[in-house]
Amino acid sequence: FAPEIVPISNGRKMSRNIAED
Repeated sequence: FAPEIVPISNGRKMSRNIAED
């Protein structure tokens, strides 16, 4: 899934994990 779909509250944390992948 894209970081845009992730809630803003978790957007930053998830965005970092996605960036690593």
